[in-house]
Amino acid sequence: MPICRRQGLLLSPAGTRVKGRKVRLVQGSSEVADERPPAENKPRLKRHILLKIDSWIDSSMWNAGFRLSEIWEEITIFFRRFRVRGWKKLFFEVLGEGMTLGTAGAVLMLALAQPAFEETKKDWRNHGDFAVTFLDRYGNLIGHRGIIHENSRKPIDELPTI
Repeated sequence: MPICRRQGLLLSPAGTRVKGRKVRLVQGSSEVADERPPAENKPRLKRHILLKIDSWIDSSMWNAGFRLSEIWEEITIFFRRFRVRGWKKLFFEVLGEGMTLGTAGAVLMLALAQPAFEETKKDWRNHGDFAVTFLDRYGNLIGHRGIIHENSRKPIDELPTI
């Protein structure tokens, strides 16, 4: 029959063992003295710290879940104001589907345009070095612009067509 409950241990009358230790009652007091050496009388701090950490994590998780459920309920109550019916609902449904398909089409076009992007990554406007030679109506040289190609003149009839 227990006579005192202290720090989670049940203590029984003097001379009996409780959880493997012998305890005794102190005369004239309701306190119970432990017969362990002083080094063993220290509380088990490590276990208590781990229990505190565990309880903190548990309560934090529960509080976070509770807060999230409250926030979600407030959001759903707020958005009930925007419920539409009838022809307005049909309009917004078609508009939403159009935006979804438009986004999918834009992504598809972007994917198909990747080779063109790779091709124009370098300086695509500068196709090469050009030279222009100016002749008068009799074929005499007036001047030229660009890179000078002295020995590479060809008549227009021999130039390739593009």
